Amino acid sequence: MNQFKKQLQSDLQRKVPFTNELKNRIIHNEKTKSSNRWRLIPVYISLAAIVFFLLSTINKSDIQQVVEENATILKPDTQQAVDKNTTIHASYDKAPSTIYKDIQNAPLINGEHKNYFRINSVNRMLVFTVENTGANPFTWKIYKPNNEVWYNGSLAPNQSKSYIIDDKNAVAIGEYHLSVISRNGGPGNVSFTIKEKESLLPILNEGKHIVDVEYSDFLGDSWMLYSPLIIDENASITYGDYIVYYGKNGLAGSTVLGLPGDEVVIEQGRVLVNNEELQIHGLNKKIDKMTQDNPMTNPYFFHRKGEATDRFIDQKMLANENEWIIYNNEGGHTILNITNAQIAGKVIGVQKFEPTFELNTEEKALYEAFKASHNLELLRNIAPLTIAKIYIVAEMEQEYSMYKALFTTIDDEETREVRDYIKKAQPVREAYFTKEIEQLGAAKVFAGLETGEFIQQSEDYGTITFFSSIDGMETRVTMRKNDKGIWQPAFSRPIY
Repeated sequence: MNQFKKQLQSDLQRKVPFTNELKNRIIHNEKTKSSNRWRLIPVYISLAAIVFFLLSTINKSDIQQVVEENATILKPDTQQAVDKNTTIHASYDKAPSTIYKDIQNAPLINGEHKNYFRINSVNRMLVFTVENTGANPFTWKIYKPNNEVWYNGSLAPNQSKSYIIDDKNAVAIGEYHLSVISRNGGPGNVSFTIKEKESLLPILNEGKHIVDVEYSDFLGDSWMLYSPLIIDENASITYGDYIVYYGKNGLAGSTVLGLPGDEVVIEQGRVLVNNEELQIHGLNKKIDKMTQDNPMTNPYFFHRKGEATDRFIDQKMLANENEWIIYNNEGGHTILNITNAQIAGKVIGVQKFEPTFELNTEEKALYEAFKASHNLELLRNIAPLTIAKIYIVAEMEQEYSMYKALFTTIDDEETREVRDYIKKAQPVREAYFTKEIEQLGAAKVFAGLETGEFIQQSEDYGTITFFSSIDGMETRVTMRKNDKGIWQPAFSRPIY
């Protein structure tokens, strides 16, 4: 590896401050933990700006040098086989997701809102979200074509609820009716979206080439599926596909937005290819202030450097005959061109991980008893490691109410931050995560937990320390003892 790349890897490690700050509080990673880290943020920003300026002066031969020195699975440097007759509406299954209804911040007239939408056919799983964007609580109902209640609930201000409907054969064809009624007939607002879920990258047990990436910019519903990735270096590539490529900082993943010969424009999040809107991954709309902080309406929501939404860098770019245009989020949401030689392959799936532990007979009985009652007294005199295992299994099984009930009742700055994150992440889990995805994420993060050692550091504070059976990394999770003397988890797994 040349000195150029060594310096880049040293100076421009791509991190997400919000996630890593939470991770230091939630899952203490000894590889990244540093007591002075956050004091140096201004220095890091200045250094990054300087390096970014230097990078902008580097021509493509520098990148090519990095590629040639580090490539182990690159295909021959020839024109990628592309069917230029493929429409820009193509996706993994060659069709964009259908949006049946999308209303944002609609007012409740005299305390009520009614809306109608029609489902003529269902080709994939459905997902819908109801959000209270007003100042008053409200109740909501969705009626099926035969006027029976399909789903219903109530929401306080700033609350939302999402549902994944995975049995498409059970969805009736016809006209549906959304009814929202505020408390006491007061004013209010509602946002509601129902659409087909995008096809996700498959989770595979094996693959020809498995690679780790420094980061990934996957637009669409597969944003949470990241390294290790399974790639096919000979597969044809089209719009919306995910690829792995050799960048200045090593292997990275991204989303293809333009083919060789295309002119691509990004303007406030909307992507135009040869003056036609790209109708995949929700990229055909400009992102305004009303939708930018809503993960259900902003396809860029999960590609942020911190709590604040990244800026859009509007740009027009032409791809030469040996170039591709991809999504890039180095300094904001924008586009980037890369050469054929930089492409390592098309992402065809992610590597599957199985949990390294399971509950024994006694733990299973305790799990079922707590799931039924949420009675913390059942955890009295139970070992913290057992409680942590039950907590993680509840997450993997999508028993979210049980997961919440297990979380510590201690209320201080540290637990409050994690609790707030769990609350914000909950609608995202409901809208995007299948049970298989939850199991995949937890299996990777908590691999080796069963070998962990609990160390009590004060009367009500302790940690479980274990070494990952995947990469050997040391991880610590926090446990807190409540005022009744019962140990409870005080950590969560960051999902974005």
